[in-house]
Amino acid sequence: MSRFLIQQQDPFIHKKEILELWAENLPDTPPGRLEWMMDGNPAGPAKWFFAFDSKTNQLAGMISVMPKLLILHGQIIRAGIMGDLVVDKRYRVFGPALSLVKSVIKSMADFGFDFIYTIPNSDSRKLMEHAGFEVLGELVHMLKPLDLNYYFRKYGPGLLSHLPSSCLQLVMKAISRETYVSPGKVYEADSINEEFDAFCQDIERYKQRITAHRNSVYLKWRFLDNPAGGFRVLVHKGKSNNDLSSYLVYAVEDRRIHLYDIFCKDEISVLSLINMLAHIGFRDNCIGIYIRLLEQNPLLPLLRRCRFIDTRDKASVFMYSNKTIDLSGWDFFSGDRNI
Repeated sequence: MSRFLIQQQDPFIHKKEILELWAENLPDTPPGRLEWMMDGNPAGPAKWFFAFDSKTNQLAGMISVMPKLLILHGQIIRAGIMGDLVVDKRYRVFGPALSLVKSVIKSMADFGFDFIYTIPNSDSRKLMEHAGFEVLGELVHMLKPLDLNYYFRKYGPGLLSHLPSSCLQLVMKAISRETYVSPGKVYEADSINEEFDAFCQDIERYKQRITAHRNSVYLKWRFLDNPAGGFRVLVHKGKSNNDLSSYLVYAVEDRRIHLYDIFCKDEISVLSLINMLAHIGFRDNCIGIYIRLLEQNPLLPLLRRCRFIDTRDKASVFMYSNKTIDLSGWDFFSGDRNI
C-alpha cells in the first residue's frame, strides 16, 4: 500500500490547513486568495489535489491547477497553471510531491486541458523533469532604470556616480525609443468595462500566435478583484477615433513599478504607455520599471529599444502536454502566472 493517498477534493474542506501551509511556505500569499481562485475566473474554478498520510489520514501536501483560456491561431484552447505545490515539512523526505504532480497529469483529459504549465523554484525543477515536463522557455526579468543614481550607487560606483540624477535621466531619455512618439490619449482607467471586450476581440481576430484570451470579465477578475491588490490599468486611445488601442497593467511596490500585462494593436501605442509610466515613476520617486516576460515574447525587442536591460534573473517555464502544440511566440507576462 502506498504511503500517501492522493485525492481531488473541494479545497474549502481544508481551508484551515491550506492557510497554515501558505503561512509557513508561501508567507506573501494574500488573504482571500483561495476564494479568488475558486470564484470569478471565466475559465472555471481551480482544481485541488491533496495528499494524505495513509496511516494517520493527516494532510501531507497539496497542489492546485488554475484553468486558463488562450487563443492559438484563432481557436480557444484550455491550459492549466500548476501551482501551490506544498508538502508539510514532516513529509518532505520521500514525500508525496511527485505523486501530486502525476495526479494532475493523469487528470488533464478530465479537466479538458490541452497543456499544463508551471514555473518551479530551484528545488522543484528536477521534480518537473522527472514527471515529464519540458522547458517551454526562459522567463527573463527586465529593468528600465529611472533613478540612475540608485543603481550606480548599488552596482557600479565610479566616474558617473557623482553626476546629478537629473543629468543621467536626461541621457537615458534621449536614447530611449519611447521619447520620440506622439502620445495620443493616455490615462489611468478607473474600471474595466465593455470597451475592453471589443478591443480584445479585435486583436484576437488577427493575431496569428498564442495569447491569453482576454475580455472585461477576465481582466476584472485577474487584476481588479485580485486580493493581492494594487493593480492599476493604463490605457491608450488614438487621436482620431478615440478607440482603445492598447493597455498595460502595473503595480507600485517599494519604489518599484512592476508591469504585469501589455495588450496592444501597435507598437507606437505601447511606446506612449511606457513614456507615461516613466513620468509616473519620476513623479512618485520610483527607482525603476520591472517586467518579467517569456524570452520569445514579441514585445521583448521593443522593450530593449526603450532601454529595458536584462537583470539576468531568469526562471524556466515548464509545460506538459499529450498533444503537439506550438507555443512559440507566446506573449507571456507575469499576468499569465497564477499569482
